[in-house]
Amino acid sequence: SIGTNDLIQYTLAVDRENAPPGSMASEYSPAVLRSIRRVIEASHSEERSVSICGEMAGDWRLALLLIAMGVDALIVEVGYHGAGNPLVLAPGGIHETKNRRVDVTIR
Repeated sequence: SIGTNDLIQYTLAVDRENAPPGSMASEYSPAVLRSIRRVIEASHSEERSVSICGEMAGDWRLALLLIAMGVDALIVEVGYHGAGNPLVLAPGGIHETKNRRVDVTIR
């Protein structure tokens, strides 16, 4: 399981809560996305699944990117699955895409 909030903070060496406007403290940082991709590839090569928790899992745009990258499960906080989110699912739901099933857990 990858906790994206800590991953971003440690990868970019910034406090995301107090980052100056326009800083590189972003979920879209190439370093963050590359780190996640490497974990997914290494885990899958060992036949291990990868889950994502943290704010990235709850942002539907990033969730779709994570699914495309090969993540096996998203753990989403209750406050992040509101109206307008195409990934709104019942707890224990499944998002299916390109013949892949991704478990989505809402805590």
